Amino acid sequence: MAAPNTRPRRIHHEVMRFKNIGLTSNSPCKFGYEKSTLDILEENNQSLKSSDTCIMTGLIYPKSDIYKTGALRVEFELHPTYPLKAPKVYVRTKIYHPNVCENDEICTSLLSPTSTVYQATTSLYEILEEVTNVIDEPSNDLFQHTEAAAAWLYKREEYIKTATELYQKHFIPR
Repeated sequence: MAAPNTRPRRIHHEVMRFKNIGLTSNSPCKFGYEKSTLDILEENNQSLKSSDTCIMTGLIYPKSDIYKTGALRVEFELHPTYPLKAPKVYVRTKIYHPNVCENDEICTSLLSPTSTVYQATTSLYEILEEVTNVIDEPSNDLFQHTEAAAAWLYKREEYIKTATELYQKHFIPR
C-alpha cells in the first residue's frame, strides 16, 4: 500500500499535466482543462487529503466523423481508493453512445470494475486516451446503452443519424 501522502502528490502531478494539454499541444489526445477539486482547495489554502475524492472536469476532442466538430465535457472522479482502483469517468455532454450508461459513466476495458488491464501505475492520460478512443470507436465488449448498442451493431446509418443529431444539440464548440 502506498504511503498516505503519495496519493495527493500523484493527483496533483496528474492534474498539472492535464492543465498543459490543450488543442495546441503536441499530445495526440487533446484535453481542455476546466477545473478540479485542487483549484477549490488552493483558493482556500487547503490541501488534498488522502481521504478526499478529487473531481476534475475538462473537454475532450474526439476525431471521429460524428464528434470532430466539437468537444465533450468529461469528469474524472478520483475516489480515496485511487490509484489502487480505477477512477470513474463521466461524459457530461449528452450523447447517444453504446458505452455510456444512463448516469453518464463511460465503460471501457480499462475502467471496468473487473478490469485486469488497469494498474495502480496507469496514468490519467492513458485513461483519457482510452476514453477518447472508445468515444470515437465504441467497444463491442462493454455495451451499457442497449438501444444505442443495437443500432451500432445492426443499423449503423440509424445510429450515426441519431448520435449526430443529439451531439449537434449538446456539443461544445471547439
